[in-house]
Amino acid sequence: MKLLNLIITGFILFSTHTNCFEGCEELKPKIGQMIHLSVDGFGSEEIIDPYYFKMIEEIQPGGVLPRFVYKSEYGGAPPFQLRENDIPLYNNINKHLTGLVEIPPFLARDAFDYPTRRYSGSYSMFNTGEGPCELALSHQNAFQEIGLNQIFGPILEAAFEDLSTSDKEAFLRKYLDTFENLDGVQLVLKHFPYTVQDKFDLHSRSIDVPKPIDAVIRDNLSLYKDKGNEVGMVMTSHLFNSSVDNEYLVTFSETWVSVLRNEIGFGGVIIADALDMIARFPKNEVRIKNKNIGYDPKKVHELSHYAIQSIMAGHNMFILQTPSRESLRVFRELSKFACQDSEEAKFFRGRIEESYSKIINLKKRKGLLP
Repeated sequence: MKLLNLIITGFILFSTHTNCFEGCEELKPKIGQMIHLSVDGFGSEEIIDPYYFKMIEEIQPGGVLPRFVYKSEYGGAPPFQLRENDIPLYNNINKHLTGLVEIPPFLARDAFDYPTRRYSGSYSMFNTGEGPCELALSHQNAFQEIGLNQIFGPILEAAFEDLSTSDKEAFLRKYLDTFENLDGVQLVLKHFPYTVQDKFDLHSRSIDVPKPIDAVIRDNLSLYKDKGNEVGMVMTSHLFNSSVDNEYLVTFSETWVSVLRNEIGFGGVIIADALDMIARFPKNEVRIKNKNIGYDPKKVHELSHYAIQSIMAGHNMFILQTPSRESLRVFRELSKFACQDSEEAKFFRGRIEESYSKIINLKKRKGLLP
């Protein structure tokens, strides 16, 4: 009897401190919609991690960026560009993947990953010699051929060695105008507000690049303002600009999200670039909120911390380029935090609902949902 009383007391205490609110399970599919997974074979000798389909079934992700690993040819690194004999594999995997989820996912590749001409010629997004309308049709056809419905591009800061700034913008406008009249492939404008490719690699660090907000709006944001809502999705960069936000990276910045929402008037889906890039930054360059956040960042996976804070700042989706087990851990830790009975978790739940609504509306607009 004494043991039974201890068990009952312990259960009551555990139940009290678990603090799960009613409707917790209903949040999980909505959290899944916020995750754009990059699926690869890291940690496996297979082209696709065997844990892949289990992960897809549990997470029910809003998007997938499928990539494959060729151990013998690439030394464990994924190929950057798609090869012709990959196409049947892509189609088979994408069809199987779509059958595992209740809500059709965005199926994406970076624009640079696919040749704009039939399996030969330039792999660059723009420096191909093709006109903007021809290039848009080429991208549309190429992505549909392999069963994809989303392009992570255009990259608005992509280099045009032989074009002036005004000519570059005119080219991009015609490219985007052409896509407005095409069905089946969703574009993602990136990287908001800009990147600094000539200074350092934002895939591995984020040095301060101060620039006043009026100069940023004047020099970098006209296409986001004019075309963002037509496209429907914008990807942010892991930039740090102390002149606009002297505390946080764009990824974790309410200030930058406010610029995009209020100054630019963008009402669509905001997606954070791959969070695992930030994990490679020197620790002093990971500028993120660590206090008064409703959990101990040292007790969760660092990518879970990044994911929660990107959503808290106002992003609606984020990209994970991690092995399946890590992606599952992030999903489970986000679900656990969302179920807490705290002010921070309540705010997070509000962000989840807002994000889910925007993602579903975009999928309906783009024909993925009725």
